[in-house]
Amino acid sequence: MADKSMARQPRPDIILFGCVHKLRRDQHEVEGLVALKAEVDGKMQSVNAVLDQDNYAVATRAHGARNPVIVTGDLERSGQRWRLTNASIRELPVDDTDDDVGRA
Repeated sequence: MADKSMARQPRPDIILFGCVHKLRRDQHEVEGLVALKAEVDGKMQSVNAVLDQDNYAVATRAHGARNPVIVTGDLERSGQRWRLTNASIRELPVDDTDDDVGRA
């Protein structure tokens, strides 16, 4: 039982590595909602985060380029869903130069 109650406790300053799965922002809104696919407790999970305008722009760029991201924030579980609050996102550009090796 203790393990389940610990899993439900908010986890501050968590770093997640994953990809932007979905983006949603109303036309006149500054903030936007993103759904990330990231590893949580050893399993790939969907994690929702509300991002400010600058972080949402980073998420949009990463999603369009299909680049992975690093997201930091406070991870919370609500029912069956994961949520990241106070979120900040950073795109990890993929280096394609290795794919060109040996193609001369």
